[in-house]
Amino acid sequence: MSQSKIENRKPRIGRVFAVVPAAGHSRRMGQPKLLVRIGGESIIRRLVGALQAGGVTSVSVLVREADLDLQAELAGSGARVVLTPDTPDMRASVATLLGVIQQEDAPQPEDSWLLAPADHPFLSAQVVSDLLAARQPGDAGILVPVHAGRRGHPTCFAWGLAARVAAMPAGQGINQLLCDGSVHVREVPTGFADVLTDLDTPDDLERLRQRLESYGEPVCDERDR
Repeated sequence: MSQSKIENRKPRIGRVFAVVPAAGHSRRMGQPKLLVRIGGESIIRRLVGALQAGGVTSVSVLVREADLDLQAELAGSGARVVLTPDTPDMRASVATLLGVIQQEDAPQPEDSWLLAPADHPFLSAQVVSDLLAARQPGDAGILVPVHAGRRGHPTCFAWGLAARVAAMPAGQGINQLLCDGSVHVREVPTGFADVLTDLDTPDDLERLRQRLESYGEPVCDERDR
């Protein structure tokens, strides 16, 4: 048998579609948190760039139709911007993005989707790359980064689990999949503590500001643009 035929029979590790729910209102923050700038670059652009550098196939971001500033910020980023009037919760946002990917990219069983919450300002391209490298042919479960015994983000799901998200009842979160005993969850240890760091409140922003100012890197509120 020829080498090419042998290679064609090997199980494939397919594409990875990153989904970024960014349709929130930043009510707890009191300002558009995804437009906060770190070292001159917004949090949303830093996140999209890290996903792309980490090796995902594409990045799809859900944005409210009324959020024109965020739409403008994502222009030219290479991300697919999906508009929505509004969404009730994270699960609905993820289901919307997965539905668009299903329609436009025709994912195959060997493909995966990567959930990356938009408010993780220090997502590392290396963490993304490590998660993708940990995938194995035939994986049907979930890969989650773990630091100091705590699970963080982003999280990688076999494409087949997209249908489970669409079937979830209202009010049930994506975390339900990680607690479902029928779904295999594999933890991927990482030395990057920032898989646990998100940005929700003014106190979070102040801690971020203090941390980066100690490094000599500025943090600018959206209103300072």
